[in-house]
Amino acid sequence: MNRVPRRATSEPLPDKEASRKGRRLFYGIRCPKNFRKAFPYLLQAAKAGYVHSQNLVGFSYAEGLARGKEGAETSPVLVPCCRGWQAPRGSFQPSLGF
Repeated sequence: MNRVPRRATSEPLPDKEASRKGRRLFYGIRCPKNFRKAFPYLLQAAKAGYVHSQNLVGFSYAEGLARGKEGAETSPVLVPCCRGWQAPRGSFQPSLGF
């Protein structure tokens, strides 16, 4: 069986590939769902401006899926949305836009 060697974990993925890998892990496409592994890839893609990844990062914070190793919430990242900026649940203050 010819297998392609895996990438070194210290080498960062391009933003587009990080978005794809994060979505695959988040939704469980061709692999088991794993929110903890998906989050760093989605966060990288969200910072690069990928809208779907921004949505999934916001959802992860809102549902409490964005947790660190010890269960502590990771640092919040604000992402643009249609009504202002999204933040983790409980700390969002809506922007009225005027």
